[in-house]
Amino acid sequence: MHYAGLNQLQDLSALYSSTGSNKVVPESLTNTVKLDGKVYGIPVNVHRANLVWVNTKLLTAAGISTTVPPISIAEWLTEPRDAPRQRCRTSPRPG
Repeated sequence: MHYAGLNQLQDLSALYSSTGSNKVVPESLTNTVKLDGKVYGIPVNVHRANLVWVNTKLLTAAGISTTVPPISIAEWLTEPRDAPRQRCRTSPRPG
């Protein structure tokens, strides 16, 4: 928000409201693009912010339910930690 503080960015608050973004974007995310109550950025490509990809076989092996998985950080941290360790497999690098 450095440039907004130097008056080098335009206030986008009216646009943000007119598109309904203020109703669907979480306030915690909106606050990251605000300065003095004015919006200076439009959060985009954040649709995966709340997703966690899991390996259901590993969860099952650890005794963690895959039909009702943990939904909060606290629940993830209190679940059993005896799941088998598995290295992440990646595609070979080209060249």
